[in-house]
Amino acid sequence: MEKNILQVCGYAAPYSGNFIASLVSLAEENEKYGYKTIFGFPENARKREWCKNLEKNYIVYYLPLEKARIKYSTYRILKQIYKKHNIVIAHSHFELYDMPVNLMSPKSTKVFWHLHDALDLLYSKSNRLYKILWKIQYKYASKKAILLSVSEKGKNYAIKLGFKSQNSFFVPNAIDTKRIDCAQGKENKIYDFLIYGWDYYRKGVDVLEEAVPLLQNYNFKCGIVAGNDMAEKLKKEEKLIYQKPVDNVAELYKSIHCFLHISRQEGLSYALLEAIYAGVSVICSDIEQNMFAAEFPTVKMVPVGNSEMLAQKMEEVLTGTWCPNEEQKDISKKTIRDKYSIDSWVKSIQNFYFKGEIQ
Repeated sequence: MEKNILQVCGYAAPYSGNFIASLVSLAEENEKYGYKTIFGFPENARKREWCKNLEKNYIVYYLPLEKARIKYSTYRILKQIYKKHNIVIAHSHFELYDMPVNLMSPKSTKVFWHLHDALDLLYSKSNRLYKILWKIQYKYASKKAILLSVSEKGKNYAIKLGFKSQNSFFVPNAIDTKRIDCAQGKENKIYDFLIYGWDYYRKGVDVLEEAVPLLQNYNFKCGIVAGNDMAEKLKKEEKLIYQKPVDNVAELYKSIHCFLHISRQEGLSYALLEAIYAGVSVICSDIEQNMFAAEFPTVKMVPVGNSEMLAQKMEEVLTGTWCPNEEQKDISKKTIRDKYSIDSWVKSIQNFYFKGEIQ
């Protein structure tokens, strides 16, 4: 009988990014051992180009997005998938479908929940009903599941909500290094700094705005990648420039001297891994989820929310008093390749799936 692995993902972003690249690499490797992959995504992913490309090679199902945890049709569709296909492993990502994926799975199916987001932040922002659902999910509806978290903090918070500690593991994210390799060696820089500012407060854009006046004696440009609403907010400060999102992120890293990763909350940031691998200087907040970056010689850590320290490190970049050399860049790049590449991630996931069954 054909053996299938079900990947159910609460993901419908405009671009495939490292996440879809990781899943496709995993699917290709698993197929070498006789395991085919079936995908499930929210309804609104159907229109995405990356999802249309997936449909060319894989069976793809679409699930409800709104109230997915409590909607009958979510459970009905998953029951149909389990009945039609021999699902030996079910792996859900981004929390949305964790509970139905687990509850509808046959007894013989291994179930994995992959925690990507800052769970403590999501829980604190939830209304009373969803806080009850979170607790039900992690304490009562998780008996069979194995938790794979992109951060130790996320793992520990899930345990706090009731998930069994012996079934909880830390698995760092991975990046597609091939798409970043071409970012090396470009001399013409558009920005001195770049920051991803999708969430104004969580990503620390307000801290950056407070740091800018402290650098009034310097002429510099900082690109802020975000949604269209950010363009209006930035009109007051000429040094902060709205940068629309791009699919080819290597082009962004070609255009900068230093990447700012000054967030207050994270899972494990793909962007941080990419920037380190690209060989640019990185200024990074010292939150728990970012502390792995302290081992890289191309990264400077700053206290979270501290605009004065941020300004000080930015000044070091602008004056050239801190500029990583080629040896330091090579060390950072090699460490990313060894610990955070898709190849290493795939091997790690397969170890959880098969526990030595495949070589």
